[in-house]
Amino acid sequence: MVSVEDSPALADVIASAAGSCPGVVRLSGAVRSYLPGRTVPGVVIGPDHVQVNVVTGYGTPLMEIVAGLTAALVSFLDGRALWVSVDDITLPDDPIAAPATASGTSGARAR
Repeated sequence: MVSVEDSPALADVIASAAGSCPGVVRLSGAVRSYLPGRTVPGVVIGPDHVQVNVVTGYGTPLMEIVAGLTAALVSFLDGRALWVSVDDITLPDDPIAAPATASGTSGARAR
C-alpha cells in the first residue's frame, strides 16, 4: 500500500489512474488537491478517504465506471474509503466533452 507520507505525489498517481479508466472522460475541477505551487483537479486525499470527481461519457453504466475506478485505485487507498462523484455526463456530440489542448484543439480520446 502507498500512503501520503510515502509519496508526496500521490494525488498525481491517483489522478492518472482515475483518468485512464474506461468511461472517464476527464477529472472534474469541482474539487482539487492543493500542492506546493500547483493543484491536482478531481482528487482530494483525506485521512480516512480519497475523493475522486469525474466527468463520464454517456452510455457506460455508472456502476461499471465506479467498479473500474475502485479496481484501478484500490492499491493507493491505504485503508481509506473511496468516494466517487460523477459531476457531469457528456454526450457523444458534445463539443466540450474533452478538454482543449495547448493548440486549442480537442483532446478527445477514443474509448
